[in-house]
Amino acid sequence: MSRDYLCASCIDYLIAYHPLWLNPALLPGPSLLDLVAPRESPLVASDLSTIEWESPRADPSAADAVQLIHLLGLDGPIAPTLSVGDADLLHRFLRDTRRSTPMNPEERDALAQVYHYLAGCAWMPSHLASEYRLRADTLSPGAAETAESAEELAEHPVSEVARSLPLPESTPTAAEDSEPLPEVPSMDLEPEE
Repeated sequence: MSRDYLCASCIDYLIAYHPLWLNPALLPGPSLLDLVAPRESPLVASDLSTIEWESPRADPSAADAVQLIHLLGLDGPIAPTLSVGDADLLHRFLRDTRRSTPMNPEERDALAQVYHYLAGCAWMPSHLASEYRLRADTLSPGAAETAESAEELAEHPVSEVARSLPLPESTPTAAEDSEPLPEVPSMDLEPEE
């Protein structure tokens, strides 16, 4: 890992496509998902004495990213330590969701958790943190807000409103009883010559 300064276009690329690479505590190694559930599958040839293990060539799916987000506990109070493999999987998930917002509620919730995590990281620049916070809030409103709105709907049942007493009609007062208004000086909008 190099600590050399980057040009402006490189920084823009990192911010847009690989924000987790800004994390100085990123550990080298595979994704936690690879360690928990290896993706290798055995290949058995006609000769049963040899077995080869082969990794699938497919990119991880959104379901894999959702599983990783739940394993890491990104929504928890303690920030997890990420590896390079975790960051790559999350970057693919962010790239895919940038093209179109996921319709699956579980994927939307996972994306909101990633945005909340990025917004709360100390190494994230403040203007980016506020952008990620805004993205997270647009994806899923806070749990407190949804609970409050549900309580408000439950507390205020629709009931018939009792009729109030009729209001007395007002009578116009005589103009002679009131004081005349003072004259307001005229204000010309055009300058005097």
